[in-house]
Amino acid sequence: MSESFTAPEARKGTYAIEVNYYASSGGGMKEARGEVLVVLHEGRENEEQHVFNYVLPKVGDTVRVAEIGVQ
Repeated sequence: MSESFTAPEARKGTYAIEVNYYASSGGGMKEARGEVLVVLHEGRENEEQHVFNYVLPKVGDTVRVAEIGVQ
C-alpha cells in the first residue's frame, strides 16, 4: 500500500517523517519493509529527491525515517 502527502506551501521548519506498522487483522507479515521518497521543490529547477528505507519488525512499531528542514 502506498500513501502520498503533498504540502504545496509548506511552512518553514523541521518535519519528522515516521511510518507505522499497522495490521487490521492481527496477522500481518513477519516484518514490514519499505521506502519513503521525499521530493523538495517539486517541478522546480532546484528539485531534490531523497529516499529513506525502513524496516518495522512487528505490528505496532513506529520508526522515524527522516527529519526534513524546509527553509
